[in-house]
Amino acid sequence: SLPDRYEWSDVSALPALYNGVGVAWKGLPANLESGDGWTRFDLLVGYHDKNRLLGIVPVRFPFELSVDPDSPIEVLGRVRPGSANDARFTLDGIAVHAFNP
Repeated sequence: SLPDRYEWSDVSALPALYNGVGVAWKGLPANLESGDGWTRFDLLVGYHDKNRLLGIVPVRFPFELSVDPDSPIEVLGRVRPGSANDARFTLDGIAVHAFNP
């Protein structure tokens, strides 16, 4: 369980403040790539119902998993900010599950 739920808008405004913090965001996966012992994709945050795209964040998992690019998912991950001059960030994936919006 996550006692505090941080929104996309909070984290994207100040990613360094949320370094290492766990978030759970719903969306659709895009640009899926997977190999021996890893999986990565872009999470289209908020687009799980195909109505509103809040943002796009790269997600990396240290293990191989099967993700359907046409099915909405919820990703549990840790925020990893970019460099000091970079407003972008990534998520270190912990878990993912499919759901029906």
